[in-house]
Amino acid sequence: MSLFELEIDEKSQVGSQFMAKVASEIRRALIAEKKSRKITQQALAEKIGTSRAVINRQVQGLENLSARRIAELLWAIGWEPHFEARKIPAGENQHVATELTRQSVKTSISTTNATVTLKAA
Repeated sequence: MSLFELEIDEKSQVGSQFMAKVASEIRRALIAEKKSRKITQQALAEKIGTSRAVINRQVQGLENLSARRIAELLWAIGWEPHFEARKIPAGENQHVATELTRQSVKTSISTTNATVTLKAA
């Protein structure tokens, strides 16, 4: 087995972690609705006006999701998106916007200060 190390900058890491949380929440909501109401990706695609293949790629995280598409997906299953931004506590963000230096950080799982929650409509 090959082992390699990948370094990404903090901005990319935070963005990727946030979008992974969003995709995970969408999958969780879709699974809940599929179990309770038997909603299929085909029915979801028809309601939104796209193809099942596009829905599949987006739900699996293989295609980027816009904020608009996130809202459309959740609307189609009777859920609403909720976004909350919180200030990072002093001393926890070493790369504030006023700094001009760019540093790389090793990829690791950590929490971010953005919260994504979904509510049933």
